Amino acid sequence: MILLAPITGLWGVPDSVASLLRRNGRTGMRKGQAEGKREAARLAALERLDAVRRDADRVLQGLVDEAREAFGTDLCMVNLILNDVQYFRAWSGEFPEDLARARQDPRERSMCRHVVETEKPLVVEDLLATEGFEDQHFCVNYGIRFYVRSPLVASDGHVLGSLCLLDAQPRGFGGRDLALLKAFARAAVGRLETLGALARERGAREEEARRGREMERILGSAGEGIVGLDPGGKIGSANPAAAAMLGYETGEMVGENMHHLVHHTRPDGTPYPLEECPNYLALREGRTTARTERCTGARTAPPSRSSTSAAR
Repeated sequence: MILLAPITGLWGVPDSVASLLRRNGRTGMRKGQAEGKREAARLAALERLDAVRRDADRVLQGLVDEAREAFGTDLCMVNLILNDVQYFRAWSGEFPEDLARARQDPRERSMCRHVVETEKPLVVEDLLATEGFEDQHFCVNYGIRFYVRSPLVASDGHVLGSLCLLDAQPRGFGGRDLALLKAFARAAVGRLETLGALARERGAREEEARRGREMERILGSAGEGIVGLDPGGKIGSANPAAAAMLGYETGEMVGENMHHLVHHTRPDGTPYPLEECPNYLALREGRTTARTERCTGARTAPPSRSSTSAAR
């Protein structure tokens, strides 16, 4: 009879080696998970900025034009690194027609894709003469020999892509040149973030307008009188039913103080103190009140009797 029993750890592997393999496996798994989370956060930052747009931006275009002129290269580009593609956000110079039409190229062929991992500038003065770059896609297919990039680092620390220079001829590129390119990159990031903020503001206004229209529709169809007050008791909205009950036009009520308009006097003619007004108490203290009383400030004759519910 032959008995088979596992050696400690992995079958046929010494325990010390098995332990090392397990540790390396766990380390690699944790590293992969961390990189995946970081990449997800980076892509989310790009989405928040609404950075991927086909419409040209005058400021961003002016920036790449100035950078290309300053360095005298064939091309200057703002490239965004997305999940599986490199997106050409802006460029200056003669750009291949197929790439200009598509506005993107597979990420795996991009020279800028590694900026996401390295987060550092890169200078390749001659792609053909530099090991590892001589068979690069853009060198082989488009004749690019010179490539320099500076990362586009957002204010939250995420790398969005790169500002890069390309040329068909090998070129030198010194420290001062790189410092200037970094300055252009910071300006490009600033513009991208400004555009993102403007887009979010515009979206917020549109959403507020949509909600306002929906509220008007609801208020207009309600049979009960509904009045919306701000924390100071000023009328922000009033539906047609409320205006009709009080004898006002809706436009006359909006902007007025509710208490001063209809609750300032009791039915017996004595003053109605603000601190006893149910609407005021609801706004100030968060109370929910419900009562039926005469609105002596109403234009209806005799003064209308209404049931009032107020809640903060």
